[in-house]
Amino acid sequence: MHRLAARLGLGGLGGLVLLSLACRPSEGSTTAPEPASSTPEGTAASDTARAERTPIEPSPQAQAIVDAADRPERDRAIDVRRRPAELLTFLQVEPGMRVADLMAGSGYTTELLSRSVGPEGVVFAQNNAFARDNIVKGALTKRLERDVLANVVEVAAELEDPLPPEAKDLDLVTICFSYHDAVVLGADTAALNRAVFDALAPGGRYVVLDHAAPAGTPASAAKALHRLDEALVVQEVTAAGFERGRTSDFLRDPSDDMTKAAFGIGFQTDRFVLEFIKPKT
Repeated sequence: MHRLAARLGLGGLGGLVLLSLACRPSEGSTTAPEPASSTPEGTAASDTARAERTPIEPSPQAQAIVDAADRPERDRAIDVRRRPAELLTFLQVEPGMRVADLMAGSGYTTELLSRSVGPEGVVFAQNNAFARDNIVKGALTKRLERDVLANVVEVAAELEDPLPPEAKDLDLVTICFSYHDAVVLGADTAALNRAVFDALAPGGRYVVLDHAAPAGTPASAAKALHRLDEALVVQEVTAAGFERGRTSDFLRDPSDDMTKAAFGIGFQTDRFVLEFIKPKT
C-alpha cells in the first residue's frame, strides 16, 4: 500500500511547547475479551480516578505482538511504563481493521497497531506541523521504511482536520498522551473531536489516554503540568456526540500526587484510559 503525506494548512504556533508524544498505544488482540478491570459505560470519571491499578491479563495475540523479535529495542525500553500488551488487550484490535493513531510521534503505538491489523488492515499515523518539526524530525518516516509497516499511511495534518478523505469508516482512533498537547498548542479540540466522530464507522471507538491532573484542574494548567482533568476530556468528547465506553485502571498510579509536570518525573504518572463510542444509530 502506498504511503501518503497529506499536507494540510499549517497554522502559526507561538512559543515552544514541550510535547509528550512518546505514546502510540494500540491494541494487539484479536477478539480480546473485555478486561475484568474495565468499567462499564456511564461510570463517572471520578469513580476510577485514584483506584489501585488492577492488572489486565494480556491476550495471547497481544503478548505475541509485543514479544515480536523484530520490534525496535528503543520501543522495548519503554514497554515497562507503556504496558503495551495490556493496552492492546483493552483496545481489541482485530486483523483487517481500519485504524488511526493521532499525534503518532515516532510511531511506538502506530507499530503496535500496524502489527495488530495485519496486511489486510490500515493504520493512518498523523502528526501536526509542530510535532513533525520540533519533536519527530523524520523519525516516523524512518520507522515506516520497514516492510512490516507497509500498511501504515503517514499523514501530515493539523488536529482540527487530522485525517485525509480516504480515512473514513474507521474502526478505532487513538490519541495517546497528546490530548493535553492539543490543548497546550491552542488547537480547536471541539473540531478535533467532531473530525474523529465523522471518520469513525457507526459503533467505532475513540480511545484517549493521558496524564491525570487533580479533579477540577482548569485546562489552562496543561501548559505547565502536561496533564488534564479526565472529566474535562469526557465533557469535550461527549459533546461531539460520543457515548461513554469502558475505562481501565491498568495505567493508574496512586503514588502520583498529580501536582508535578509529567515530563519532570519521567512520565511516571497516574494515567487515565477512556473509551468513547460513536452510536450505531
